[in-house]
Amino acid sequence: MSLVSSCATDCTKCMLCQKDTDEHLTKLTDRGLKTLLETSETRGDAEITQYLQGAPAFVVVHNACRKRYTDVRKLDRQYDDSEEVQPVKRLRSQESVFSWKEMCFLCGEFIDDRATVDSGCRRAFTLELRESILQHCADRLNACANDKWAFDIRGRMNACCDLVAEEAVYHVHCYKKFSSHRTMRSECTISGRPENAVMVNAFNKLCDWLESCSDELFTVCELREKMKVIANEDDDDDDASLQEEHVYSVKHLKRKLLDRYGDHIYFATSRGRKDVVCFRDMCSFIVNDKWYADKSATVEDKSLKIVRTAAKLIAAQIRETEADTDIYPTASEMVDDNSDVTPPLLRAFLSTLVSSKLKQMTIGQCVVQAARPRSVIAPLLLGLALDLDLQHGSESLITKLARFGFCASYDETVRYKQSVVVAQNDCSAPCEPFPAAFTQWVGDNVDHNIRTTATGRA
Repeated sequence: MSLVSSCATDCTKCMLCQKDTDEHLTKLTDRGLKTLLETSETRGDAEITQYLQGAPAFVVVHNACRKRYTDVRKLDRQYDDSEEVQPVKRLRSQESVFSWKEMCFLCGEFIDDRATVDSGCRRAFTLELRESILQHCADRLNACANDKWAFDIRGRMNACCDLVAEEAVYHVHCYKKFSSHRTMRSECTISGRPENAVMVNAFNKLCDWLESCSDELFTVCELREKMKVIANEDDDDDDASLQEEHVYSVKHLKRKLLDRYGDHIYFATSRGRKDVVCFRDMCSFIVNDKWYADKSATVEDKSLKIVRTAAKLIAAQIRETEADTDIYPTASEMVDDNSDVTPPLLRAFLSTLVSSKLKQMTIGQCVVQAARPRSVIAPLLLGLALDLDLQHGSESLITKLARFGFCASYDETVRYKQSVVVAQNDCSAPCEPFPAAFTQWVGDNVDHNIRTTATGRA
């Protein structure tokens, strides 16, 4: 509906804003109509001009609308029927609370609470640091009065009289930029090429896979090939040249592993051979670093994170448990509670789920044997395989149970029997004669000449 028809049918609304409000309406006089007509012609408002030239019986408007419309200072702007929004003054209470312990007092960015000296972060340890920062602020403002960075930092310094007591933290590169009178440019940016998202995702998956491999040792080149496979699964690109772009080089991958694990990883090096990746004391790394770094919001995610973290802790203890494969366990060791085979965390986990001590020992050795199939000989599983071989003599039965992880393999059973035969035929150890008297050994071909026995009797 146009303005003319609207005003003609409804005279209870303001002609200018056409809003039905509780504000008082004023009827215009002939002088007011003349002024409003001249203003509409000046503004070029053809619709209002046409309506007023039609000599309406009466016109009602809001006083505020009429004043805004006829204001000579606003004739160069089109009339807006909405109320002018006055700029709201920003209060100090509306500013975000600055945390000295978690935010860099130079750039205002959050700093990881686990950040170390090597990561380019520092903590204030001297009282002279505040005076030095204020002096740099004064120098920068003297050189340029519009230096907003120096003005903001001076405001923070004036709000804190002791940086040491506040345990304030800051970035080293921010301090170098500020003290050398350089601009901040971008908030806490570090020079260098930005990281590739595909590479970062593939590297994180590689680390998760590496932490779950309890019995495997890999070279850095093998880890790079595994990272290439993971990156290709995410990217679905068959071009070999593009596949190479999605993985780190061997040297850079080694550097990234050192940055992630620190002292918990080391590389066994030998001249003429490739570096082998080894872990140590991974339990403390998982508890102190990964748990706090990968917090989840929901209860389901937290429960899943707890289970996965517990599994990684158990896998780390299984990996670090010492095992001897040079000597087979004795018959008594096969049935005893071998606490050295099952790590403490796994025993604690099974004791919560299973009440039977024998089943705890059996399941625990099955888990250890499955996690480290080539470097551990579980005594109970070996004893079960030997008993099955003695009672039934079935290779297929032992093989099937070994595939399910319930006993040792048939090949291990054969090796054990061969080892027993060699150990019994070893005459290097001195032995006492039996009986303790004169003994003479006589041999004859009695199995070929049956008459020898009869002749001997005669």
